[in-house]
Amino acid sequence: MSVKFKSLNFVLAFLSIVAVDGGLPIAQPFGTPPVIAQTVDGQKAEADRLLNQGIQLYENDQLDAAIPPLQQALELYRQVKDRNGERRSLGNLGYIYTRLGKYTQALDFENQSLAIAIEIKHRLGEGQALRGLSDIYRLQGNFDQAIEYGNKSLAIMRELKNRKEEAYALSSLGIIYHNLKNYNKSIEFHQQSLEIQTELKNQSEVVNTLINIGIAYRAQNQNNQALEYYQRGLKIAREANDKVNEAKVLRRLGTFYQSSDFSKAYTAFQGSLKLWRELKNRPQEANTLLQMGDFFALWQSNCSRAIEEAYTPSLPIFRELRDRGSEARALAGIGQCYADEHAGNEKAFEVLNQGLTLAREVNDRWTEGRILTALGKSYQSLDERKNNRWKSGILSTDFSQSPESIEQATKALRYSQQGLKIAQEAKNRWGEALALANLGRTYGVLGEHQKAIDSQKQRLMITREYQDTTVEAETLHLLGRLYAARGEFSTAIAQHQAALEIYRTRQQRYEDSLRKSNLSPSLLYGYRESLMHLGDTYQQSGNYQKAIQAYEEALDLKNKKGSGSGSFEIAIRRRLGYAFLRDNQLAQAETAFRDILTSDEDFRIAVAYGSSSKPATDAERINMAELQASDYRELQKILILQNRVEAALEVAEEARAKVLVELLFARMKGRQVPDFKTLPTPLKLAEIRQIAKTQNSTLVQYSLIDSEQLYIWVIKPSGEIKFQISKLAKMAPIEQMVAESRGSIAVISTAPTTPRSTTQPETDLQRLYQALVAPIAADLPTDPNQRVTFLPQGELFFVPFPALKDEQGRYLIEKHTISTAPSIQTLQLTREQAKKAQVNGNSLVVGNPKMPIFEGEPLSDLPGARQEAIAIAKLLNTQPLIGEQATKSTVLNQMKSASIIHLATHGLLNQNKDKVPGAIALAPSGSDNGFLTSSEIFDLKLTAHLAVLSACDTGRGDIKGDGVIGLSRSLIAAGVPSVVVSLWAVNDQSTSVFMSHFYRNLTTNPNKAQALRQTMLDTMKQYPKPRDWAAFTLVGESDRL
Repeated sequence: MSVKFKSLNFVLAFLSIVAVDGGLPIAQPFGTPPVIAQTVDGQKAEADRLLNQGIQLYENDQLDAAIPPLQQALELYRQVKDRNGERRSLGNLGYIYTRLGKYTQALDFENQSLAIAIEIKHRLGEGQALRGLSDIYRLQGNFDQAIEYGNKSLAIMRELKNRKEEAYALSSLGIIYHNLKNYNKSIEFHQQSLEIQTELKNQSEVVNTLINIGIAYRAQNQNNQALEYYQRGLKIAREANDKVNEAKVLRRLGTFYQSSDFSKAYTAFQGSLKLWRELKNRPQEANTLLQMGDFFALWQSNCSRAIEEAYTPSLPIFRELRDRGSEARALAGIGQCYADEHAGNEKAFEVLNQGLTLAREVNDRWTEGRILTALGKSYQSLDERKNNRWKSGILSTDFSQSPESIEQATKALRYSQQGLKIAQEAKNRWGEALALANLGRTYGVLGEHQKAIDSQKQRLMITREYQDTTVEAETLHLLGRLYAARGEFSTAIAQHQAALEIYRTRQQRYEDSLRKSNLSPSLLYGYRESLMHLGDTYQQSGNYQKAIQAYEEALDLKNKKGSGSGSFEIAIRRRLGYAFLRDNQLAQAETAFRDILTSDEDFRIAVAYGSSSKPATDAERINMAELQASDYRELQKILILQNRVEAALEVAEEARAKVLVELLFARMKGRQVPDFKTLPTPLKLAEIRQIAKTQNSTLVQYSLIDSEQLYIWVIKPSGEIKFQISKLAKMAPIEQMVAESRGSIAVISTAPTTPRSTTQPETDLQRLYQALVAPIAADLPTDPNQRVTFLPQGELFFVPFPALKDEQGRYLIEKHTISTAPSIQTLQLTREQAKKAQVNGNSLVVGNPKMPIFEGEPLSDLPGARQEAIAIAKLLNTQPLIGEQATKSTVLNQMKSASIIHLATHGLLNQNKDKVPGAIALAPSGSDNGFLTSSEIFDLKLTAHLAVLSACDTGRGDIKGDGVIGLSRSLIAAGVPSVVVSLWAVNDQSTSVFMSHFYRNLTTNPNKAQALRQTMLDTMKQYPKPRDWAAFTLVGESDRL
């Protein structure tokens, strides 16, 4: 997360809680003044009792419980016409509703209280009501009225010579001016209050006022003075054994240290939280959790801890207290985290909209504006990440105008503009700045550069107005990127250099204050970020030497200080690598990308397999590995440019299916989860050659580098390696070619994304052949029984390789025996699995189970699958499980000991999509729904040597660097070395014929790939269209060992 959002969000969060830390009551409990007669009848006595009960309840933070007795007291006072008692009840109700964030009701009660005080000439009550109204207007962002009413209250208290109430009024005005960023005036009011509180020896309020003065100095970056006041407050609180104020000061120290010293900040927050819990003060406990959430999310960029340890635990407390405003702020924090960590995540939009509803309910305009701006940023981030708008920190000029992109940008603009409007109405200048930041980026990615630049000039004025040099520098950087996108590089460079000068000046002041040369940790990040952005602009302008110089200076600062996040350093190194590559300094570029991958790999292994109370899931491990994909591609390109074909092959192989390889390796060693001390090492060239020889197969490894080129390696059993580049620039995108080839053979898929081709099937299949096979056709074996193992990548996993047609119109399966695998190393490991697999055990055959309910309806009956199961069971000398016999529990039990697993039923691609996609339909029984999911298969320990999923789309799933994440991967992970799956929804009758051929061929030829090839040749005689015979593919080991 960038510094600008840390700074602005922190200010918003800070403004929302300053009054809590101030310790200033919103309205003092109203006692009985001496001028009121003490004679009471029974009703008045009961009213007094109820009033005192309500006061006692809210002083113990039982706000909701306090309302009924106060309302009853109000009614009784009205019945006996006790106007002063009525005033007191109304004032206390106003105080409670203010604390609950229900400002409309609070205003009504306080205004009624004020009217009665004026009527009965109760000047103290009038002054208290005025201060209560001032606080409400402040909380609503209506600062003009807040000041007007606050000054009236102060004048009355001075007239009455009530020093205690005068101090409260001064503190209230000090908080208002702080919210207005008039810090000197804020300090002036707080100092006057401090003098009075010290005179009155009111130690509790002395501490509160010291905190508020410290906050004002901190806001002006006068950190030494701020720390002095905080420490004075902490010392007084501890000497007086005042745990309440000790907790307040510790919480404020947490916010003080959060930008510079994680350990001190965390210790302070934890100390505060512990005290509030000891005191059983639920509101303050929740407020502290809310601030800790901001600390984790905005300053540590650790949204997981923010959500789990802070924001989420605060929610039930706020809900218990019915504090809707604070609940909205917690939801805003959670939603912002979801948006920042997972752009477009539905949970982000859901949570932010919940918070928006609450903020509007309580008329909390600050939080409403913050959430609207966060929603705008969410849609803007979603578009940026989907379209890679800011690749390598440089604004792309290739603007997607897809309907989805336009819709996202429109939403981003709408929400950000709404957030800006509310911020302007509430005079929330920092809210304006945050909304303007969103607008600048959104206009930028839409190509409306002038509007983007204008918005950032406005933002720049705000940052300079309040002397926030950190955000000023961030705004200059965004302006620089926008000017660069327009090709105005001189102006762009000037913006970045101005930002760099800000950090140089601040650094010099820091060194002068210490009287020695030393890099400030809080300034180092901004200094290095400025150099990085400067380098980006030089690189974009084609001045690679200047770019390299800027990046290397940024890295040199890191080496000198040893500070900064690893991810940030990697970002700089990646940019440096690109600059070296574009400047044709290939050796240096190679070093840069190898360094990046080494750092990334160390981090990945530590997080995925290190000692942790919460180990990473398989999906999380896959996603971490996926983040390395682009760097592996760049390194391959650099090596190929150096004509180092074999080194590039090693890199391409290392990038593939690494999580599956680590999992298979661990399970072969008897561990369900890999151990970071015993992970397998990536294959070297000699090992790759040995695997090709052991497999007696020609390996064809594909690497999708970019939209213009596809790398293809051919590794022959003899050890000879050939390399070709398939030029894709003159062809359609590879994803389109794959989809059209499937559509051309009338694929009926359960996946909704397979388009029907408008060209002839032969044309599509031949075009794909030209891209994937023609460049290496001469290097493939001429003997059709010699196996070719394709190692696809990305969309190529869904290519029907057997159906591809050469120039003469021959299908590839007519010329070659074919299998597939996720990587070369998985072939090595599945071969080891095959050595341990059962060969002569019982077979499990399932056909046409009683279908479970899916989306409200039972899945369709498969009579062909029933015939298929009966025929195959006869060949395998076993009894099939059909209809109601094929329950999930029965199938699971038999799977564990079966040597062959054959499942002829429906396969569902999107079932269980939140985990590992894919499921097999079985008969439901008891409490289970009948779906055997990929996740459940993944955790099994199977000993079968072959699994055949004779169902629809069983070879499909989510495409990752680890291969296809779905049923086939789960079976291999569970221990099955050879898996036959389908790439599309297969016809019931033709599949029955196909599978009968397959098992008959398997009884005469145990080589699964050869048996599968013969089956396709046999089936195409009866069903000549590829849709009926080309769907099935063998993944993994071919031989029975």
